[in-house]
Amino acid sequence: MVLLFFAKLNHDAHLRQARDKLAWDVTRLDGEMNRQAMFVRMLTHEVRTPLAIIDSHSQLLALKAQGGVPAEVMPIRAAVSRLSELMERCLAQDRHASIGSLRKAPMGLADILANVAQEAQARS
Repeated sequence: MVLLFFAKLNHDAHLRQARDKLAWDVTRLDGEMNRQAMFVRMLTHEVRTPLAIIDSHSQLLALKAQGGVPAEVMPIRAAVSRLSELMERCLAQDRHASIGSLRKAPMGLADILANVAQEAQARS
């Protein structure tokens, strides 16, 4: 009877340690996701201004040219357009990721194992 009590006590301590580690991991991952999102927002903000300047100067070159758009301007405008689209996709992805951020809710071990088993079956 005493051994059973100590075995249960040991088991509970291991479960508490595992739960605490998972909680710490979730907190750490949440922080890393927030830092990554902040980096993407800062990067896109910093890149947009130079792209706008490059695009406006290339438009001015096209306006100043007599007889049509110079051949040198078209690749510049195309590159600016590609980079601008990339920045917009990054921001859209960041907005989408922030909507589906981590949901923290208590979950039983049986539920976790059932989810893992379902994912494993879906992958095979």
